[in-house]
Amino acid sequence: MGSFSLWHWLVLVLIVFVPAMVIGLAVWVAVRLSRRGAGRLERQPGGKPMPAEVSEAGDRLRRLQDLKEQGMVSSAEYEMKRSQILDQV
Repeated sequence: MGSFSLWHWLVLVLIVFVPAMVIGLAVWVAVRLSRRGAGRLERQPGGKPMPAEVSEAGDRLRRLQDLKEQGMVSSAEYEMKRSQILDQV
């Protein structure tokens, strides 16, 4: 009565070790996915890596240029907003 049989070890493995391995795997996958999203780089036309915030600023500048060309933004507003966007980079 004082010793562990094969069935005791099997139950112990199923109750303790398998859930621990599943939780460890879930944590590993979550960390892996968060690192992949945080360090993502986009490519410049020249092929050099570019941080995502620089790419976002470029998109904002293009949209601002389009608004100016459509006459929806004055030149003064354009210059002011352009300098704000460039200061954030």
